[in-house]
Amino acid sequence: MRTRTLVVVVVVVILLFSSALVIADEHSVNFDAGRDFSKLKTFTFRQTRCDSNLPELNNSLYIRNLGEIIRTELVAKGMKEVPNGADLLIDYKFDGLGLSGADQPGRYPGQGRKGTLYVQGTLTIDMFDRQQSKLVWEGIYRELEDTASRLARRYRVDAKSLLSEFPPKKK
Repeated sequence: MRTRTLVVVVVVVILLFSSALVIADEHSVNFDAGRDFSKLKTFTFRQTRCDSNLPELNNSLYIRNLGEIIRTELVAKGMKEVPNGADLLIDYKFDGLGLSGADQPGRYPGQGRKGTLYVQGTLTIDMFDRQQSKLVWEGIYRELEDTASRLARRYRVDAKSLLSEFPPKKK
């Protein structure tokens, strides 16, 4: 009886860890290495976009709240939001797409979680030099979550995580 219980516990633990590997996230930050970011003191939002039909994401309140998180992070770094003539123009966009488990990538070809749903999403924050109309910093976060509401909550954390890498550290 104890052996059977131990086997069940081991199987449950393995399943939990393997599902954590399948539902994962990744991010990348790219920037103009020749740019002196210390000279960029002001920002303004230029464009926001949501490419999703998920109601948890595609609503004006969520879009505004995500913008507020980005604003708060930049102000905490000593930047100031101005309506005109800002050093940086900020664009952010995000999406969310519900997919079936058969579409979800597994660790091996042909392997997926059949019959379940998951949500795939991407958050992108772009910063453009206003005077040169040139992209100088970009952060991208990709997520796989099991529900749209979890993806919506994660985007808030993801935005903070991306902006923790702004301005880039000098090497």
